[in-house]
Amino acid sequence: MLLSLLTLAALTPALDVSYIAECGILVQGTNCVLFQAETGVSYEIEDTGAFAVGDRVHVVGTWASSATCEPGVDAIIYDDSILEANCPVEQFCGCHHAGPCGNTGAGQDLNTWNGCGNSAHPEGASISINLGGFNIGSVSADNTDIAIRRLVPHEPFILFVGSRRVPRRALGDGLICIGSGGFGLARYPVVQASGGGTVSMHSFMSRSIASLPARVPFQPGSTLYFQGWYRDPASPCGSGSNTTAALKLTLLP
Repeated sequence: MLLSLLTLAALTPALDVSYIAECGILVQGTNCVLFQAETGVSYEIEDTGAFAVGDRVHVVGTWASSATCEPGVDAIIYDDSILEANCPVEQFCGCHHAGPCGNTGAGQDLNTWNGCGNSAHPEGASISINLGGFNIGSVSADNTDIAIRRLVPHEPFILFVGSRRVPRRALGDGLICIGSGGFGLARYPVVQASGGGTVSMHSFMSRSIASLPARVPFQPGSTLYFQGWYRDPASPCGSGSNTTAALKLTLLP
């Protein structure tokens, strides 16, 4: 259950704004409460709502580079972000470790969840939850959207779903980090990336129930793992294909 909206003080149009979907803990800084993400990065949070220092929380939304109340912290999570009491969403399988043929993706670090670089976007392709409303991952609300960005324009894309996270290994010019388990590995229908290299999967819950085999447990309480594969004819390593980063999603009622 979502309990609070986070707010931002003193945003300016020139701020560098980025997406966040992280689990972590609220900690007391010298001057204010901070969100310490599992990646090791800390952010200022102005309003923690019903949560207190020491609580484990999940934050989905956006953050901006800005001066904060805490020395050494230079980013703040702001008002379209959602703070909740569990961790239904987790991004992983970023290409900041060695990718095939040294293709690690431009500018990636431990807080970057993109796949390995492709011929159109050297920083790699991402998969994330779009903030279409509250109850992220709710089967009944069906207001969760999946967004895939920085694909190769007009090339085929396939989203896969697996039952577990596996050690990363090479697949094409990228990495694969999801695997089969009780229900195997299933795939959504092939779609084509837009001219901007994006794929948007709206009403993801009902789309999934209609598209996936009945063996996939798309029901509240299930934890599923998603990752995309796409064509890249001019790929950096010459394989002709690549992968996105990966996403873990625990389904809610």
